[in-house]
Amino acid sequence: MFKLNVGMVLGTLLLAAPAWSSLIIVSNGSFENPALVAGNPGVVSSFANGLFEWGDLIGGGIPGWTITSGASNTGIYKPSVLGPFTLNAGSPVPTGPTGVPDGVQVGFLQFGGSIFQDLTPIAGTGSYQVSVDVGHRTDVVSGAYTISLSTSGGTPLASFTGDISSIASGAWARETVTFEGAPIPVGQSLRLTLSAPGGQVAFDNVEAYTAPEIGGSAVFWTMFGVAGFWIYRKKRSVA
Repeated sequence: MFKLNVGMVLGTLLLAAPAWSSLIIVSNGSFENPALVAGNPGVVSSFANGLFEWGDLIGGGIPGWTITSGASNTGIYKPSVLGPFTLNAGSPVPTGPTGVPDGVQVGFLQFGGSIFQDLTPIAGTGSYQVSVDVGHRTDVVSGAYTISLSTSGGTPLASFTGDISSIASGAWARETVTFEGAPIPVGQSLRLTLSAPGGQVAFDNVEAYTAPEIGGSAVFWTMFGVAGFWIYRKKRSVA
């Protein structure tokens, strides 16, 4: 029975290992910075829809992100309760009182808008996953978008391309891009790029994860620790 218990525990740990994930920090992933305030320089009131500010007018650009497109192709938007998203939705992506999934602001791209952020990879790991909430404004019919991963050196890793026309008007969809392969080369970063070649697309709640690899000494010490625990338990039960 003792051997069976050890085997079951080890089997469970090894099978579950690939599912373990660690959060990778995404700076300003919900586009809450800078906080838009009516009357501040560069902040525009969009009638009853809320406030917005073009990315190129924000001092230093959109914090945490690098803008790679021209003026008026990127920005931050703070919708009001009369804005173009479904308020207090339960699904497919829950939203708050102004129709935003996380916080009160979102990022937007349009007509060739593109931004990227270099994320710090986990050494020795070649498994990455990025999830992004993508929003469909009620006043926009369609808009293509791409979420892509690459190395900072320019090697493509994985991408997802969609169109907000496949998302219900006023709603959000949670889109995910996954890469499984060789670790990011030493000295390079994991580059996350968001782009929208057509009509306006909203983005929010950008999150990145990595699944640490379990092997070599890690497996040995895991087995050693579990075996030692069960030996201790066995001796206690006999005493």
